Amino acid sequence: MATPYLGYRFGLRQQAVTVTFGFCCPATVEFEALDRWLKDVLEIEIEPVSAAINPPSAHGPAVELAWRILLVIRAIRQAARLPVFEAGRLLKLVAADDPGQTCRVLAAIPELDGVPLRAGELACQVAAEVTLRVLESRADPSVLERLHEQMDAQAIKPLAAMGVASVSTFPILQAAFSRSIPCRHLGGGVYQLGWGTRARIMRMSSVDGDSAIGATLCARKDWTANALRAAGLPAARHQLVADQAQALAAARNLGWPVVVKPADRERSEGVCVGIESLEQVIAGWQEAAALSAHVLVERQVPGSCYRLLVANGAFMYAISRNPVSVTGDGSRTVAQLIADRADSIRKRPPWRRKKVIGLDALTRRALDAQGVTVDMVAAPGQRLALRAIESSEWGGEIEDATSVVHPHNIEIAERAARLFGLRNAGIDLITPDVSRPWHENGAVINEVNYAPFFGGNPVAQACLPQFLAGFVEQDGRLPVDVFIGGDDAAERARAAQRVGLVSGAHAHLTSHAFTLDPDGVHQPLAAEGLFERVLALLTRPDVQSLIVVVQTDEWLYTGLPVNRIDRIHRCDGQLVAHESGKAPVSDATQRMIARLQAYVT
Repeated sequence: MATPYLGYRFGLRQQAVTVTFGFCCPATVEFEALDRWLKDVLEIEIEPVSAAINPPSAHGPAVELAWRILLVIRAIRQAARLPVFEAGRLLKLVAADDPGQTCRVLAAIPELDGVPLRAGELACQVAAEVTLRVLESRADPSVLERLHEQMDAQAIKPLAAMGVASVSTFPILQAAFSRSIPCRHLGGGVYQLGWGTRARIMRMSSVDGDSAIGATLCARKDWTANALRAAGLPAARHQLVADQAQALAAARNLGWPVVVKPADRERSEGVCVGIESLEQVIAGWQEAAALSAHVLVERQVPGSCYRLLVANGAFMYAISRNPVSVTGDGSRTVAQLIADRADSIRKRPPWRRKKVIGLDALTRRALDAQGVTVDMVAAPGQRLALRAIESSEWGGEIEDATSVVHPHNIEIAERAARLFGLRNAGIDLITPDVSRPWHENGAVINEVNYAPFFGGNPVAQACLPQFLAGFVEQDGRLPVDVFIGGDDAAERARAAQRVGLVSGAHAHLTSHAFTLDPDGVHQPLAAEGLFERVLALLTRPDVQSLIVVVQTDEWLYTGLPVNRIDRIHRCDGQLVAHESGKAPVSDATQRMIARLQAYVT
């Protein structure tokens, strides 16, 4: 069963749930091999223990081991592209009386709205088991390979299948977390960054300002090219063909070489380039037609493909997109270079492996085009492409070209994005020389990509702070004042709202029972309780600041709907039980203030 709304608790900066897990802690724990595995394989730096256990040292190595399990839990979930960036917090540890018996741990871990609770439990179970096996085996390589397969099959793949974040979403959310921008999962991989008037919505790298009509036009390469040409922008010459005979006629009409490709597929699927014979046209047609009913034959343009990334409506960076390759060293044959590359990939954990490329037909075709045989010894530094083009399926070599792009090429990239109504777009320009104007060397815009892969390479990652600065105002948060107490809290909060209105601070006010706009007019909301009322206000673009009246103990159970509070105002009266709304709850006010203070800036 999914949890509809999650709150901030235990001082974590992401919404949290509690989980339990057990493990058998040896009397003596040798962490050296375990920590080397954490660092070298999972790329985990051992952070200081975050625990509410007083004192943590009382449990000795059990706390340290439990903390490492939390680090592995986070690594598993991140490998599945779940955007959880804190390891969590150890809340309670019941140590075994004797070595070999089970220690029980209660911990808080970050979680996303709309994700089944079993997802966190699954990660905990697999992480605890694998961590203990690594410890017992002293990170024996023969054991590690089986454990990595277990992690991938039992946890990472099932969690990734939930689809709550794409390869584009994850790095953007990670950068947002680093800038303390609050984030909430709305469902289906859609995220809200920020609150109220500063809130923005995104999915993958598409944003709330992107045109759905433009996205539709970008879904077909022939529609894209037609729109580009109509706007006076350079586009490839092609023909849409319905059968093999039309493909052959189109190739003759366009002139060699040609490209045959599906009109509506991504990731360069089914694309055949460098076609210079009728036999190759037939083969290309068959491959493309197996993937799509819409096949294009296109006049091939000389040059390389460059991705010009437009973000927030302006050019941000450019990269050259070269095919995956091997580099010669003057001693190994081409075949050995390819085999060694494949062996290196196979040694990585499954979730970090690129697709293995061997001496298949595509490799041989690419080598033939370069005049290279597999038994040749490649010269030192000689780069040999293993595919005809870069693709998402096979990968490639990315190089920064931002500083050399001609301003006229930047101009048409931005014009193309505006033409399709896209704030974020990947403009693929094929040109012999990106430093020269497009109108001098026959360059064309090959594709306009809606929701481009953003953040998957070092060039893009370095630009993410710049993107977020232009996407979300400041850190996306709003001023939040909390008045806590009985009837006096509501009265003082209303007085503060009236004063703020006069001074220009237009604040919405809400308690668990009513909500007022800045003019003091009651706002009907289909929301129950204080938690849901605050969440509802955080989604409204007219909300500039919040005054929250806390009169019940509800947030002790739900957690907080916000992870930053500007001021706490202690008022007369005690908190009452949120279920009955009448009976005062012993020590609830003190506990609530302690919880609120953990989130005061």
